[in-house]
Amino acid sequence: MCPDGVSRRTRGRRASQSAIPLVKLEVATSQWKLLRSKYFLVSCRCENRELYFGKYQTFMVLLTNDPIDYTALTESVRSPAAGAAVLFLGTVREMTAGRQTLALDYEAYPEMAQAKMAELEATARQRWPAVEIGMIHRLGHLELGDISVAIAVSTPHRQQAFEAGKFLIDEFKLVVPIWKKENWSDGSTEWVHPGNPGMVKTSPTAGA
Repeated sequence: MCPDGVSRRTRGRRASQSAIPLVKLEVATSQWKLLRSKYFLVSCRCENRELYFGKYQTFMVLLTNDPIDYTALTESVRSPAAGAAVLFLGTVREMTAGRQTLALDYEAYPEMAQAKMAELEATARQRWPAVEIGMIHRLGHLELGDISVAIAVSTPHRQQAFEAGKFLIDEFKLVVPIWKKENWSDGSTEWVHPGNPGMVKTSPTAGA
């Protein structure tokens, strides 16, 4: 049996794509005991009533309202099978096209976001010999300098890790339906898609 909302995963089969809120998560890989509440599980392995990240091949896809623990994410992808691990951090910057940002607000379409993130993971594995992959995006209100997204990938060799990491963040910004609200210094606000600044929307939850 597996926890409600989580389907069993076996070798060679894709994980359940049900996003469930977690109050406490005990996992087989010790690094992931650092995960806190308010994370949302998107991809998992479940066996013997426990969630396993790393028993076979790992990919971790999370949405959270908490600050991202990028140290835990990095440790989760390190493996004796990997000679390289690359971490990308996206942070809130102050200036955009000459305009000053005071803060950002992020919202997502969770079901669509998790599906696109899982597709990116699968594509990356087809192109590079990834050992482990992890992706976390923060939602809610972020101040200048806060980390909005973290992507970590490990591979046997460094060039593979750099290429896979670049692919993941570039495609993530283009296809994953996570929207940000720019809070400008002049008091105005604007919802945009991070990968397409020209795609403006009044609110990501207002419908198409």
